[in-house]
Amino acid sequence: MITLSLNKEYNKLVFTYLTFWENDDKTEYICGVLSVDIQGFPIEYRFSEKIILDEQQKIFYGTALKKYIVTKVIGEQIISVLDSAPDFIIVEEEELLAIRGSTKIPVLLFESTNTDELSYDGLDDHIELYEKIPTTLITMNQVEPFLRLKEAINYS
Repeated sequence: MITLSLNKEYNKLVFTYLTFWENDDKTEYICGVLSVDIQGFPIEYRFSEKIILDEQQKIFYGTALKKYIVTKVIGEQIISVLDSAPDFIIVEEEELLAIRGSTKIPVLLFESTNTDELSYDGLDDHIELYEKIPTTLITMNQVEPFLRLKEAINYS
C-alpha cells in the first residue's frame, strides 16, 4: 500500500481538473486539464491535439475506446507535461478514473448533487488525504473549473 501525505503548505496545493470532450458522432476527441490553486486561480492549462478516428477504429476499440484514449493516448501524456505537479487530479466522469493506472497522483471523482452539495469518490487513501485539507481553506467552487475547461474546449 502506498502511503500518501501532503508535504506542502495547504495554500500551495495544486488541483488539476481533467476533462474529456467528444463530438456528437464520437469521431473527434480532445482532453483538457486545468490546474488551479486552492482559491481556484489558474496555474496552468493544457489541451491535447484533436484525435480523429474513423468508423473502423471505433469498431475495433469498442467499449474500451474512451478508456484507451484517456489512459494511453491523451491523459497520461497531458499530465506528464504539466509544469506544476498536481496534488490531486479531479474528474467528473467515472470512466476517467481509469487515469489512475497511469499515475501515482491521487484521483478523485467529483459529482454535483441536486442539493448543490459536492460529493466525491475515490480510493480510500486518496479520500483520506483529501479530507486532511481544512474545508475553510478551499474557497473555490470545486466543480466550476470543469465549466471553464469545457467552455475553452468549445471555443477552440
